[in-house]
Amino acid sequence: MSSLSYSAVMKLSFAVLGVLVLGFGGCKKAEQPSADVPEAVADAVYNNGKIYTVNGAQPWAEAVAVRDGRFLKVGTTEEVGALVGEKTRVIDLEGRFVMPGIIDLHTHPFITPMVWLHEFEPQRPR
Repeated sequence: MSSLSYSAVMKLSFAVLGVLVLGFGGCKKAEQPSADVPEAVADAVYNNGKIYTVNGAQPWAEAVAVRDGRFLKVGTTEEVGALVGEKTRVIDLEGRFVMPGIIDLHTHPFITPMVWLHEFEPQRPR
């Protein structure tokens, strides 16, 4: 069992939370693409796949183009191929199925440190 008290864990939690809030507050906005790179050039193109888009108007696609983590184009390999530039990474999916990922990135800043320090012991029903 850890020697830290509940009070100490809570103070530590608030300190860590404060550092995170202040740290992220100082982050600068992402820079815009340079003028010498056309907007219509993708960082990556994924083609020749069976891509489920979760878009009712266009539920399936064959290829997607991505720039700065955002979709530029969703469509056929030919349509998306127009966005391939000199430095574009082209990935042949070889007919594989692709679907959006689900990411649940969150934490409980006041409970997590107690669990880490073995201070939290849930009450069990009698």
